[in-house]
Amino acid sequence: MMKQQEEEVLKAYSHYWDSYISGNIVAMATVMHDDIHVFGSTLHEVFTDKQSAIAYYRATADQISNKVEFRNKKIDVQPIDGNIMILEQLDLYLLIDAEWTFYGHGRLSTLLIKTKDGWQVIHQHGSLPDGKAEEGQQVATEKIKEENLLLKEAIKRRTVELENKNRELEIEGALEKVRSAANGMQNSNELLDVIKLVTKQIQELGIDIEGSNFVTINPEKSWDMWICTKWEMLPFLMHIPYFDHREFKELDEAIKNKTDFYSYTLTREESADWMHHFFNKSTPKTPLPALSADRQQELNQSTSQSASIYLFKNIVFAIFRITDQSFSEVENNIFKRIGKVFEQVYTRFLDLQKAEAQAREAQIENALEKVRSRSLAMHKSDELNEVVAVIFEKLKGLQIPFTAVAICVYIDSSKDLYVFVCGENEAGLVINSYRLPYFNHKIQKDFSEAREKKLDF
Repeated sequence: MMKQQEEEVLKAYSHYWDSYISGNIVAMATVMHDDIHVFGSTLHEVFTDKQSAIAYYRATADQISNKVEFRNKKIDVQPIDGNIMILEQLDLYLLIDAEWTFYGHGRLSTLLIKTKDGWQVIHQHGSLPDGKAEEGQQVATEKIKEENLLLKEAIKRRTVELENKNRELEIEGALEKVRSAANGMQNSNELLDVIKLVTKQIQELGIDIEGSNFVTINPEKSWDMWICTKWEMLPFLMHIPYFDHREFKELDEAIKNKTDFYSYTLTREESADWMHHFFNKSTPKTPLPALSADRQQELNQSTSQSASIYLFKNIVFAIFRITDQSFSEVENNIFKRIGKVFEQVYTRFLDLQKAEAQAREAQIENALEKVRSRSLAMHKSDELNEVVAVIFEKLKGLQIPFTAVAICVYIDSSKDLYVFVCGENEAGLVINSYRLPYFNHKIQKDFSEAREKKLDF
């Protein structure tokens, strides 16, 4: 079955059940075949035509509308003689007294056929391990409240609830680890450790990923992408130039439409184009991890890539895997929650960057003030030796890599220079001053040319 055909069928299928759950019977009817056969989950829910089915669903819509949820869905799509059978297993939850309560395990089989109006449901069967509903009811909400359920059923429901709660605890535990790491960040460089932690937590939640990445978008639309993979947990930074590709186009469109989440699966050709651009046109900004020739060849020959994207403030946070298997609804919902926490991480990172920039500016201003103070205190020209020493020490304190500092003064009516220079050796500062006669050399030529052009740098 072609992917486009599968997407069309699933769209009609989702429309059918979403309309049913929301009580929109008019919308539901648009994808029902006139000869539809329905075998529902209750004793009296059996219909052999569209008219009788719609009449029943319209009469009982208030029992279902926004009071039913399908959770933990597993869907299997199977082509049958030109038609499509969709098999779904799910957990059915009911809204009872403002609390969502597990009702039972559900099974749906839905047969769709292609008509001139598109894909339509011609046969639908649903079942629940439950015979308590009475005539005129789809779900026995009141009876559930009034009767004592058998111990076996209570245990089953309790087991599912505990499993769901345990899963929620696992997810919340992972989120809390990320929050704690964000709150514990003392400098902006620790963002890399948090990216590494996020990737690890996603994996430990059982989501199969190749890795995660964090992208900042530059004014010319190129990307700076921090990447953390399962085969190399140390994040590395790549500069990826913009090019005509689906990944860049979809992100542009998402930003334009103010979309905060989307996902995609690349075709084989799209994946090959992306890998070629990544390995041949992009520039590493940090040391790259060791990547074997076999692994690079495997990536270059990958048949597809799937990714889910979370956006905030023109920042991209993504998970990806080298396969055509898209991330499921459950996986994406977990990722969205992690994305919201990562947004807090990035806010903390920006706060630290701002504080570091302010502290750096204060350091620079302090160094300038020391130089100003010593300069203004000079009484003789040879005291420039002391000024150049102060400049040397302050630049060193600002952790700027350099070898020496010099102040060069032109001697009147000459191209010669009087040089005051400060360096350092094992014994300490080395300060010297001397006259440097002009000679034919690039450095002195550059000095003279800059002087003539009155350049200040």
